[in-house]
Amino acid sequence: MKVVLPTAEDLEKKLQQTRLQLDVLKMISDELSTELDLDKLLDLVAVKARGLIDAESMVVPIINSDRKSYTYRAASGMNAGEIIAMKFPVSVGMCGWVLSKKQPLIFGKDLPWMMDRKTRWEEGMESALLVPLIARGEIVGGLSGLGKKGGGSFTSDDMDLLKIFASQVGIAIDNARIFREMTDEKELSETTLNSIGDAVVVTDVEERVLSANPVACKLLNITQQDMMGQPLKSIFQIYSLNTDKPAADPVEQVLQDGKGFSIGEYQELRSSSGNILPISINVSPIYHDGQLEGVVLVFRDVSVENALIDEVRINERKYRYLIEHLGDEFFMYSQSVSGKLTYVSPTISNCLGYSQQDFITNCSNYLSDTKIDEAFQQALAGKTPLPYEVEALNSSGEKCKLRISKNPVIDENGDVIAIEGLVQDVTKLKAFEESVRHSQKLEAIGRLSGGIAHDFNNQLGVIQGYLEMLRDNLPESEIYKRWIDTSMKSTERCIELTRSLVDFSRQRLSSQSIINVNECLESMLSILEHTLTSSIDFHLQLTDAMTNVIADKGEFQDAILNLVINSRDAMPTGGRLDITTEVIRLEAAKRCFINQLSQGRYVRIQVKDAGHGIEKTIFERIFEPFFTTKPMGQGTGLGMAMVFGFINRVNGGIDLDSELGEGTKIELYIPQVRKSSVLKVSDSHSDDLPTGNERILLVEDEPALRELAATYLESLGYKVTAAEDGVKALDVLSKSGQFDMLFSDVVMPGGMDGFELAYQVRQQLPDIKVLMATGYASRKAREDSEADHHDEMLYKPYSRSILAQRVRRVLDNKNDESITG
Repeated sequence: MKVVLPTAEDLEKKLQQTRLQLDVLKMISDELSTELDLDKLLDLVAVKARGLIDAESMVVPIINSDRKSYTYRAASGMNAGEIIAMKFPVSVGMCGWVLSKKQPLIFGKDLPWMMDRKTRWEEGMESALLVPLIARGEIVGGLSGLGKKGGGSFTSDDMDLLKIFASQVGIAIDNARIFREMTDEKELSETTLNSIGDAVVVTDVEERVLSANPVACKLLNITQQDMMGQPLKSIFQIYSLNTDKPAADPVEQVLQDGKGFSIGEYQELRSSSGNILPISINVSPIYHDGQLEGVVLVFRDVSVENALIDEVRINERKYRYLIEHLGDEFFMYSQSVSGKLTYVSPTISNCLGYSQQDFITNCSNYLSDTKIDEAFQQALAGKTPLPYEVEALNSSGEKCKLRISKNPVIDENGDVIAIEGLVQDVTKLKAFEESVRHSQKLEAIGRLSGGIAHDFNNQLGVIQGYLEMLRDNLPESEIYKRWIDTSMKSTERCIELTRSLVDFSRQRLSSQSIINVNECLESMLSILEHTLTSSIDFHLQLTDAMTNVIADKGEFQDAILNLVINSRDAMPTGGRLDITTEVIRLEAAKRCFINQLSQGRYVRIQVKDAGHGIEKTIFERIFEPFFTTKPMGQGTGLGMAMVFGFINRVNGGIDLDSELGEGTKIELYIPQVRKSSVLKVSDSHSDDLPTGNERILLVEDEPALRELAATYLESLGYKVTAAEDGVKALDVLSKSGQFDMLFSDVVMPGGMDGFELAYQVRQQLPDIKVLMATGYASRKAREDSEADHHDEMLYKPYSRSILAQRVRRVLDNKNDESITG
């Protein structure tokens, strides 16, 4: 479909044309309203309708009383005499389709048509336009225009005009039928009056009210009983809309002249209750045997019509406002068929910084692309090309991305007379889309890493556990001890790597508290100075503002240490390293390289070095696990992944700026909290392991780890019953009775995680103690742990000594945080 965006000038012309058409319709409706003989009326309708839309012929089909057929009651133009009185079923032909569907139909060259495939199209007609005739709320017939004079097709404007005319014809048909029914039978006349949508009042020659329909009673705000016999002047008071003075009495004029007429302009009806309505008026004389006996006054509320005219004016103002006040990223344009730019909207200055005249004159200097030429040729051919994107220069000389649409402007002859369109600066949108894509990529890698870490943690726990048991149970031997110690160190290194993966995936349940960033950095001075070489000039600049944030102290320090190590390795021959802190307030949302920050206060930690820098082509990858630019053997590629995981857990952001040969600047943003620093104390554990004899329900889906945990607990004196998942655990509970503790993995198969299991177990044993173990936590598990559950959490893999102390603490209801892990 060809889409034409109207200009303000087009809208003004359209408004003037609409006014002229309304005037023509008014004149025609006046003429129709005076003809009360139905057959003569239909003949007049055929003539007037044909002239209104310039049709070769006009036919008026009227539905017969059986409602199953229709007859051509009137016709005008080509072959009119041949089709009068022809009768057809309502299922036949275009007229039958309109009458049965109660919908208009337009058909012509390059226009879609709405008829069913089964309905036969009469060949030989280049264009057709049909609309239904509605009278008294039901379809009574239609207007069928066939063939446009001079060739071509009927338009949607023709259809709108014919529909408005049809509504006037419906009123005229009503009037004619009212007259006929009044002369036949009074009772039938009253019934008909009551069903008409317009207000109808019948008076005698002395202007006394003889009858009135409910619509008239409603508009005049008077009951039918009170109206009967009253002088019409006492209840029907009209005023001129132009002068606000009482208007001439139309009924009195008809009684004097004996001729019907309608008032040429709308009048204002003022009811006795104070209601004011704009109305149109038609008055017809009533004759019997040539003697004038009264009048029929028909009037209707035209508020809706007035509102439509007002809406046209309002829309014209809206279009003008739209063109002149588009958003900062949009501007509209027009160009001639020769390709010359003829207009750009004032918003060009906000979008690209150019003045309207400057851009019109020098457009080709600011943007040039083969896509523009291709789209122009398509629009010139009358097609609407798909929107396309090109690069352009704004007034500051910066490159920006523009999305351009083009639409051909078609005249009434179907010729393209201009091309109009809309331009949007999508530079920021593209950057945002790229940022979202990057975040989604890292999120996907994180989920994969977390899943791998979960399974790997279970296996590492088994290896670590049995190595520990071998060490404690093998006979004294230096070589055995060396083998086991070496194996355990390698296992611990694997555990560190796995924890880095979990940190990156944000699935670790960290122990967060309120920490002071400045205090944490000051406590790291000794470590940082030993990490850096003497050739590096290190500066720590701390703000005087409060730098409290909610984070895990160890994770924060690990993140800083990883950034410092990267900066050190980027300056092998020395250089300068600056770490600064600052408290900033964001007045609006800020899109960082990693994450988008909402408005608020943040502590910004900046780590800036003078190293060799990072190529922009690998910016996206530096936070991926195992990606590193360091030589083989000098890095695992997990340091920046750990920083990524940490900053996501604290709901912060990361900004990155680097140039080859000039160094790298990384900024961490962490939400500030306005509270005092209350740091948890990290405690050590004793070699003297606590024991017990309580009954423990152990739930772990990994067989080897389940067996190891049971061995640990039984060696400490506890009575252990093991289950592989939540369903089996509930079955064991129903058969075995009492337990003192539930020791369960968080992530398990079968649709029931550890938290759900704990909830169901507590329904049966409200006082049971619960200890959870996890090396990987889903989003639901983290939310449960942080919200409604207050269960102890043991991070996998765990040693026998850590397990012993944690189990004992939970059983004894100790709430201190003296056990790490």
